[in-house]
Amino acid sequence: MFRSSIAFVTAVVTALAAGATSLLGTAAQAQERDLKFVLDFISLGRHAPWYVVPADDKENCRLIVSQIVLDAFRELKTRYPEPDKQRVEELKAIRKKLVNEKGK
Repeated sequence: MFRSSIAFVTAVVTALAAGATSLLGTAAQAQERDLKFVLDFISLGRHAPWYVVPADDKENCRLIVSQIVLDAFRELKTRYPEPDKQRVEELKAIRKKLVNEKGK
């Protein structure tokens, strides 16, 4: 998802830079231009980095948004860092000290 968002922003910036002089048209022209850009973007088979969420149904809205956020986190494929030998020994010593304190 994140990479697609970067591609979208890059495409928008490129489009804006290329057509900077045409941005000064009327609101209707701007709306038509934006719609054409979105339709072209989707028709190229690219992932659209936005979602349609029902705002009038709070329960489903929150469920959908939380699923989107959860999916985005899963795509990150993060993991805990592996500690080096020195840190492992330090943690074992701390654990031993805590276990001994608990028994007192």
